[in-house]
Amino acid sequence: MAWMSVMTQSGVLSLRCPACARLFLSLPQQPGALMTCPHCAHSAVIEAFQDGASPPPGLASMTVKRRAPRPPAPITAPMSAPPVPASVPSPSPPVTGFPSSWPPAPEKPPVFISNTLPPLVSPPPTTGWGQSPLVNPFEVAPQPPVYAPPPAYGGVGTASPFFQPSAPSSPPQPFEPSAYAPPTHRPLSPEDFQSTETAPPPADIESWQASPPKRSSIAPAIAFILLVAGAGVWLLQEDLFPPLVVEIPAPARPAAGEAPAPAAQQAPASADDVRKAERPPPRTVDLVAATEVARKMFLDLISATSPEQRARLIAAPEEHGADAEEFFATHKVELNSFKLSSVTPKTLPGHEAVPLFQVGTTANLHGALLRLVPQKKDGEFLLDWPLFAETHLRKLAAFLEKPPADPAWLHLGVRRSHGLELPESQRGSLVALTLQGSADGSLACLAVAPKNTPAGRYLARETEWNEVYVCRLLLHHRKLEDGTPAVFVLDIEGAATGEAP
Repeated sequence: MAWMSVMTQSGVLSLRCPACARLFLSLPQQPGALMTCPHCAHSAVIEAFQDGASPPPGLASMTVKRRAPRPPAPITAPMSAPPVPASVPSPSPPVTGFPSSWPPAPEKPPVFISNTLPPLVSPPPTTGWGQSPLVNPFEVAPQPPVYAPPPAYGGVGTASPFFQPSAPSSPPQPFEPSAYAPPTHRPLSPEDFQSTETAPPPADIESWQASPPKRSSIAPAIAFILLVAGAGVWLLQEDLFPPLVVEIPAPARPAAGEAPAPAAQQAPASADDVRKAERPPPRTVDLVAATEVARKMFLDLISATSPEQRARLIAAPEEHGADAEEFFATHKVELNSFKLSSVTPKTLPGHEAVPLFQVGTTANLHGALLRLVPQKKDGEFLLDWPLFAETHLRKLAAFLEKPPADPAWLHLGVRRSHGLELPESQRGSLVALTLQGSADGSLACLAVAPKNTPAGRYLARETEWNEVYVCRLLLHHRKLEDGTPAVFVLDIEGAATGEAP
């Protein structure tokens, strides 16, 4: 077949679809392969497609004739002539046949024909004298240019289309480039602007000069003055209008022969009021300075090398000096932390506020309690040795784990409690206390004192719900009326528990 030779020469097939007669390219295919036209999607075996060089079906009897170029239509002068209807091209004579040989497709792009300028049409090329011209059978005959119609009115300075007078039709004039002269422009001068200005009529000027100026209203100024005056009066109202004073007349003095009226008898003060009035006034303590003093004294205490040095730092050395020497002989103490307690407790008895500190050492990670004992001279303190030693050794824990047969004295922190752990039937007859034997609160227990005992009456009378106390208590393990074991408070050191309520 013809396309076989094309395939072997160029490596690309040029085929023509038998359905739409349009050309397309394809890669070499095997005989009997199924092909699809990319234009109309017609599918058939490759043998059904024609070679690209063969003419399309139905055009074998057409004769190719050279068409004479038409002269370009003259261009009408713009803005002057009426619109010219587009001319309809005359049909070209039918083609009677094709030449025996087909030339290759043109390689140059088609020439663009403008609608405003004359089309540039070059005569078709010829092969020589007496030979047939090289005409592309697929070239579409060029159509004459269609020119845009001119405006319906003459442009600026002419009447609108609705008032344009009818003018006699005139033949189009040829366009001459040399006859067109572009408009010239010159810069504007001050005279041009002066000529456009219009002066107002003299009557308006005379009326403006004769009319008197308008007077502004003084109402805003008066309102502003009144506002300022009112603000001043409001600010000075205390001085202008002093507050009313109620005058109470003094009672008349009795006559010489009349006896004065008896004075109202006051109720006698209770024992609690008398006791509170006899308490010493609270001493003011600088907690920041006390913290620095207590830390320095404690460091000097644990670093002292002689009993005399320790005796000068603790309160009542003749009573607690031997216990301090025994403690340091068996314990190696190093300071880990030293901070002021969040509450300032009071002594019981005495109700004197004293600084309390939480001391952490290498021997006791839970911390011990240390308080300062104020001296007669303001700003001087000594260390309370029994409270630190017993809380550092956690004697309350030993008392709770192994209850002794005899009562024991312990230095502890005390706070009033509601005793919700006790049976409800016995809460009204007992004074409940929370005892704390360490700095972090890990060692605490509930203690009670019957209200019909001297210790119970003293605690109910001297302790308050919102206060923390530091005291020495006599504790003993006993049972309640229903058989529940509990810690009983038998006495408070220094308190007058033997007196009647």
